[in-house]
Amino acid sequence: MGEMIFKHIPSPCRFVCHMDAGIDECFGCGRTMKEIQNWRTMSDEERKQTLERINASGYEERAYRDWE
Repeated sequence: MGEMIFKHIPSPCRFVCHMDAGIDECFGCGRTMKEIQNWRTMSDEERKQTLERINASGYEERAYRDWE
């Protein structure tokens, strides 16, 4: 049987994909490369944990500061 796809929690992708060498977080969404690669097969609980990590790290503040 194929892989199970979870769709209840949408991707935080902003279509501004950019990663610098040595920094394992996308400037566009705050996810790691592994989280981006696995998003389609993550459970809703795993997605929620990822979003909580992104928010707890102050991603929103960094995203706006880094792109100004």
